[in-house]
Amino acid sequence: MGRADPRPLRVYVRDHAARAGATNRGEGLAGGRPIGAVRSARGRVIAGVLFTCSQSSSKVRLLFLLLLTNIARVNKPNEVIMTSLTNLPPIARLSSKVIRILGCNPGPMTLQGTNTYLVGTGRRRVLVDSGEAKTAGDYIKLLDSVLNEENATIEHLVVTHWHHDHIGGVEPVRNLLRRLFPTEKQPIVWKLPRSPNDTNSSDDEKSIQWKPLKNDQVVEVEGAKLQIKYTPGHTSDHACLLLQDENILFSGDCILGESTTVFEDLHDYMLSLNKILELRPKIIYPGHGPVLNDPLPHIQYYIKHRQQREENILQMLQQQGNDKSMTEMDIVKLIYKDTPEKLWLAAAFTVGHHLRKLEKEGKVLQEEEGGWRRIRGKM
Repeated sequence: MGRADPRPLRVYVRDHAARAGATNRGEGLAGGRPIGAVRSARGRVIAGVLFTCSQSSSKVRLLFLLLLTNIARVNKPNEVIMTSLTNLPPIARLSSKVIRILGCNPGPMTLQGTNTYLVGTGRRRVLVDSGEAKTAGDYIKLLDSVLNEENATIEHLVVTHWHHDHIGGVEPVRNLLRRLFPTEKQPIVWKLPRSPNDTNSSDDEKSIQWKPLKNDQVVEVEGAKLQIKYTPGHTSDHACLLLQDENILFSGDCILGESTTVFEDLHDYMLSLNKILELRPKIIYPGHGPVLNDPLPHIQYYIKHRQQREENILQMLQQQGNDKSMTEMDIVKLIYKDTPEKLWLAAAFTVGHHLRKLEKEGKVLQEEEGGWRRIRGKM
């Protein structure tokens, strides 16, 4: 998950000992003690790396973390994140129907942490996403305090996709509810099925029992009807949730509150972005980052950003002629020529995603030796 920011990229040690009862007083600049700064040019490079790396690949995540370590070295054991990210309180009431609870897992790939949402107005609510297992202890304390304050329980737990920072807290949430309400039924855990061709492995996903969602299915509790919108691309099982009557979208990781996201399949991802744009949501509650109160320009930027990169790639292939091919790295050396060479491998992941999308659309062809060429007349 990356962000393009012309200002210097600052690195902060964050204090996560905020009170559980914090309210949303506005989502302003992040606090913390500055321990270093990176030139804005390098900040732009990192942004280029972040939004190319698929979370499904541990090797790519490791590559990014190594790059980050080379740029900002910290000798403290505290968690480190990049700012200036918007400061988000651990608990925030966003509306009469929605409370946001942070997953207590900030980091380079999760920004301020995973946003989970308690939705509804009655005793039985919907929880959207659950955080991750390694920070579940802190997260469960926050969730416990909210349920106690609201005199509420959870009837449905909807997971937007299989990534560990969204599904890993499911069992800890269940354990909390068993302790609080030992005689009541456990919540139904919902998730869209993955594509049959999806071979990514997830121990968190395998360890829980969940029911399959369907596109346009409605999950309903008092005060809220949430319609499932199948939006693959970030992952093959990704779901957004539309709060009906208010046209508010819970976007998961398809759209972030700040920065651009990562994806497994760019072709599907672009279709999903256009699907969301057609919904014209009034507000977006993202899987990471602050609320988007004017989301349409944000969605349009996501689409335009990818289209511009795609045009650059097609132009490179056009210049080679119909009978010459280029590898991903050949293209990287031209498009990213001003980028340090140690970042080219990560940039090649982005180029590869674009080429596979263009191949699906019949605009490019991959040859047996691995090179790519433009198909005549296709631009």
